[in-house]
Amino acid sequence: MIIYPKPLLVATALLCLSTANSVAQPATLPQIEATDCRFDLTGLLRQPQCYDLIVPEDRTAPDSPPIRIHAAVFPAADASRRQPDALLFLEGGPGGHALASAAFLIEHLNVFNTTRDVILFDQRGAGFSQPALNCPEVANFVRDHLGDDMPAQDSSQLAQAALRSCRDRLVSAGIDLSAYDTIANAADAADLWQALGYDTVNLFGVSYGTYLALTILRDHPSGVRSAILDSVLPLQVDAKASRPENAARAFRLLFDRCAADQRCNDSYPDLEARFYALAEQWDQAPVTVTARLPNGDAVAVRLTGIDVYTALFDSLYSTDFLPYIPRMIARATDGDDEQLATQAIIGKLRPLSTISLGMAYSMFCANEGSFPPAERTATDERLRGLRGDFGDFATMCGVWDVERTPPLQNEPVTSDIPTLLLAGEFDPATPPDYAYLAAETLSNTTVAVFPQHGHAVLTVSRANCQREVILHFLSNPSQPLDTHCTERIPAIRWVG
Repeated sequence: MIIYPKPLLVATALLCLSTANSVAQPATLPQIEATDCRFDLTGLLRQPQCYDLIVPEDRTAPDSPPIRIHAAVFPAADASRRQPDALLFLEGGPGGHALASAAFLIEHLNVFNTTRDVILFDQRGAGFSQPALNCPEVANFVRDHLGDDMPAQDSSQLAQAALRSCRDRLVSAGIDLSAYDTIANAADAADLWQALGYDTVNLFGVSYGTYLALTILRDHPSGVRSAILDSVLPLQVDAKASRPENAARAFRLLFDRCAADQRCNDSYPDLEARFYALAEQWDQAPVTVTARLPNGDAVAVRLTGIDVYTALFDSLYSTDFLPYIPRMIARATDGDDEQLATQAIIGKLRPLSTISLGMAYSMFCANEGSFPPAERTATDERLRGLRGDFGDFATMCGVWDVERTPPLQNEPVTSDIPTLLLAGEFDPATPPDYAYLAAETLSNTTVAVFPQHGHAVLTVSRANCQREVILHFLSNPSQPLDTHCTERIPAIRWVG
């Protein structure tokens, strides 16, 4: 038997009254409706109550059509010690499918779910929210041309055509793509916790979710008790333009750390030189290799130098995979390239199934497209072509064609709400410097950098220090926080 918190019962009762009167008078938004969960409940530690938050698509237009934000509330496991302030999780991406990953997320959030309700939701345009801005046209293009040997210009034109086809379909369905930006996303989050009956919440954002959390701290601070930002993306950073520079930093850290470790250096001498030689070799003569996907399927993929860089970039996300990276590189330089090819293909295919690409384009093109044009430079010029998951954003955003967000969305957020910022030392996308940068204008912060960690530090297999720090922070966010456990994290034991 699930005991639902009192605020949810109140919200549901108000819903029944609202629904009963909806025939006689126009509905006012936002509204909350209890509903069946639209995602797979298999493997969940405890069963949630699901809701649809109904909000205007265009929050600036009173007559805008409604959209539905699908949410799940996981009640505190220990009802006798339940705290009134919930933990509101903010998924990354943008466009990530939080509810499709509910079992994984709740497993890692379980220690916080003991005494606090945890709220997961699919952000507007993503996952099980309606409408979902999915782009099967783009997914099919990528899958159909993995092994093709075609000029880059032809590939770019086909990719643009696939994205334009997706855009035209969504627009013809009456969807306003410019309504799916972070400012509206933040307003949805505030409406959600209020409609569910919570006076206060603790924000927990990961990656793009930290960008969203910072926007909430600026636009909707009332009701936010604290914020936890894991793998921080500050508003003032042009993340796509900075990607090559961030990759160069993470690559340098990996190669230096391996060279300084006798076991790693003896097993994989000259690792850096071999890595860049492999990338140059595949630029001169691209290779087609067979990669085996996690589901066992074999797929042919054509690899160039940029795919070598991308495979390493994506591998550095995973703390658990870090010890195996030097071996993967060395094997590839010796002709056994299956594992590197698998990383490359997973990097190409993962966004197609875990992200609503249309929402990602709307969010990124509105937010990052408002930065002035800048020369994309890198510490290592060889990485200048490392553009990320969604291709050349300048070109693709020209196809997607959404309104730019106001200049305020690119300015640092100022707040005195207690905020904990977490960073992984090896994170190739949101480096520790980003956490310190965001903290410059947040007056009540603690920054904790985790050695030997990549992206999303909470989600590693052994996150005891992270959980300890977060639990202490949540117990009293305004008190000084002890982060000394980060100093006891053992060095990486490289796999030889």
